[in-house]
Amino acid sequence: MTGVPTDFVALAKSLDPSVVTIRTSARVRGSALERWLGGGGEVPEAEIALGSGFVVDARGLIVTNNHVVSGGTDVSVKLADGRELPAKLAGRDEELDIALLKVDAKGLVAAPLGDSDALEVGEWILAIGNPFGLEHTVTAGIVSAVERTLEEAQTGRRAVRASFIQTDASINPGNSGGPLVDIAGRVVGIAVAVDARGGGIGFAVPINVVKAVLPALERDGRAPRSFLGVFLARVTPERAAALGLGEAARGVYVSGVVDGSPAARAGIAKGDVILEFDGRPAVLKTLPWRAALAGPGKKVKVKIWRGGGEKEVEVTLAKLPS
Repeated sequence: MTGVPTDFVALAKSLDPSVVTIRTSARVRGSALERWLGGGGEVPEAEIALGSGFVVDARGLIVTNNHVVSGGTDVSVKLADGRELPAKLAGRDEELDIALLKVDAKGLVAAPLGDSDALEVGEWILAIGNPFGLEHTVTAGIVSAVERTLEEAQTGRRAVRASFIQTDASINPGNSGGPLVDIAGRVVGIAVAVDARGGGIGFAVPINVVKAVLPALERDGRAPRSFLGVFLARVTPERAAALGLGEAARGVYVSGVVDGSPAARAGIAKGDVILEFDGRPAVLKTLPWRAALAGPGKKVKVKIWRGGGEKEVEVTLAKLPS
């Protein structure tokens, strides 16, 4: 476990200029009061969501949760220096609960992005956001777990299907979309939900998942999924021994391959064990999403175990069939 940081104050101050408050509102037509008064047209804007976000590019790009801005007609961003600006939706990924906003502003400070794959349980982190409208609130905690699934999290969150970072840093309504920051001052996750079963359990989307889709969100407004074409299973100790992998069960077992898929064309077969995907160790919980987010057309190196030895193949990922 990483030691307690000696200066949480400096760490919080270093990220403060990058963190923003996000307000989403909508104009409601035909309210009961309006009809009773005999008026017409629209009633004043009603705030429907309050959340957090952070600057990822000084050109005016801001990341938040999709559920913070969905359903609204007007979105505004309040910067750390007090400026409040209208924001346009540049792109969204409902499945990942990520939205990319664009504001017209100068002097923005982008938050440095870290490597969420390198996080270890027990590391100290900060959560910065706008809980209950209390702007730029900072809470501290540790990484309680990584690679939590939606089923394990039981958050009820709409459609988030990537793995979560779990933390005991306090996350409350209004924190949604705010950054989780490591002790080097780098964003490693985006606060997305809390576990309704008890306090002290919050979840964040890993920043590496976000980095994978940001270019497509800015360019096209959406991020299409890619397709590997394998059925996966856990490498049990018994299976590892039978395959000659040794006592340390590692990788992901290929229990089947879709005919004509990118995996099939690359020569991956049933009974192989995927050891690495695109330069990183293959893990059952995360490999499906890493393959889906890599992007159609991307060529990736896949290291497999077959016949008692390692082999590397190149796979050209295809667009996920609808």
